[in-house]
Amino acid sequence: MAYGNQPQQQREYNILDARYSSMSAPSTQDGKWASWKWGINKGEITITVFTNDEKDSSTFPNEKGRIAAKLSPRQFGWFTAALKTALAATGPYDAAYTHDDYKFFGQGKRSDTRLPIWTLLVRRLEDGKIVVMLMDASKPDRPRIPFSFAPPLGAKLKTSGGVEMSEAQVSQLFAQGFLDTTVPMITELAIRMYEHRMPKQQGGQGGGYNNQGGGYNRGNQNQGGYQQGGGNAPASAQGGGSTDYDSDIPF
Repeated sequence: MAYGNQPQQQREYNILDARYSSMSAPSTQDGKWASWKWGINKGEITITVFTNDEKDSSTFPNEKGRIAAKLSPRQFGWFTAALKTALAATGPYDAAYTHDDYKFFGQGKRSDTRLPIWTLLVRRLEDGKIVVMLMDASKPDRPRIPFSFAPPLGAKLKTSGGVEMSEAQVSQLFAQGFLDTTVPMITELAIRMYEHRMPKQQGGQGGGYNNQGGGYNRGNQNQGGYQQGGGNAPASAQGGGSTDYDSDIPF
């Protein structure tokens, strides 16, 4: 939609929009697949999870159960540091970051206090598998779907001796690969695509780093939670990030 004489600005696409740049995992609805997508929005690092659960999508049926977060550089730094710590751990490891912020309601109205918006979890399971979760902190009954770092569905990784690697070994390799390759790409894109937000003016449009992910976040449920040590989480496959895929086909 254009405002006044200003044409609508076309969003700049990048490698994170490619189908293979996202992760997928079994949804809380049988036969469905959830997706985890990294993105850049005007220089801000974003995570968007689509639970693809019809019960979770009842309020916003076209969004496939969307849970979203915007990460500041320090929050993204926390995520990468927690992932490095999980990889170095010799046993179960758990780290959770809950983002609190004001919620805005209509013209100039906001909550009196900061409220939980989203929780980002990094976990090393007892078997050594590395998983991550993005959860809606404002509605704890929504799906909590663990995503494991993994190759595309159907790929089989073996040692030089021909022995098939365990899910834990594979997830650790791909988690390290994420740190070595995807993190530098995300950082470079965030720097290149940054747009400075002007202070909010009375009665006008404006910026401020408020309500990150809050406007479209809704609650959670399912396996995983974020208790120390965790339980088993289903394996996932890495794949598509676009929202125009057939949701029943894993990437």
